[in-house]
Formats: sequence, C-alpha cells, structure tokens
Amino acid sequence: MNGVRTGEASSSSAAAAAPQLEKEYVLVYIAVFRLGEKNTDIVVSMNLPVRAEEGIQALTSDDGSVLDNYLRTAPGVCSLEPIMLAIVENFEIVDWSLFDVDQEEGEYSQVV
Repeated sequence: MNGVRTGEASSSSAAAAAPQLEKEYVLVYIAVFRLGEKNTDIVVSMNLPVRAEEGIQALTSDDGSVLDNYLRTAPGVCSLEPIMLAIVENFEIVDWSLFDVDQEEGEYSQVV
C-alpha cells in the first residue's frame, strides 16, 4: 500500500512527493454590471498580489481599522480603488449587438 492508508496521514515518503503549498494573498476588486434586458452580466475585476509582510499582517488582522489603513495608504494598493471607480464611472457599452441572441437557435449572433 506504499505507506498510505485511508483516513490516516501518509508516510513521509508520500508526503515528500507532494508539492508544498504556500499561502498567497491577493486583493481583488470586482464590479458586476447586470444587463437585465440582455439577460447577462459583465464582470470587471482587478487584482493585486500582496507579498509584503505588512500587507499580509493587515489582511489577516482581526482589527478592521488596520486593514482599512493599509488599503488607504499602502503604495500600489491605495490606487486600486480610484482606478476601479474610474472604470465603473466611465464604463460604456458601445456595441450592444455583442449581446444579441438568436432566439430560435439560442446562440449569440456573430459579429464580423
């Protein structure tokens, strides 16, 4: 059985073969535009990996004010929210035909 039993921890040889998983932290900003008339959504997202110890501590802190302060003041991080807000405020659908569905076929029309 190669040292592995159901419901028990694997042997050191099997564990040594398993890849090491590292925690990674990512800030994700998401905006969802619901297009009810077209029965669809548009999702805009931005993400920023957090690797600095200060950021990881802020993200894992039980104190919400620590996280809030980090989001407002950390270089690179503090610019994400204004960028996302600008995207949301200026978002415009130029070609609505991209969302047209052929009712008989249930397929999206092809735009050439």
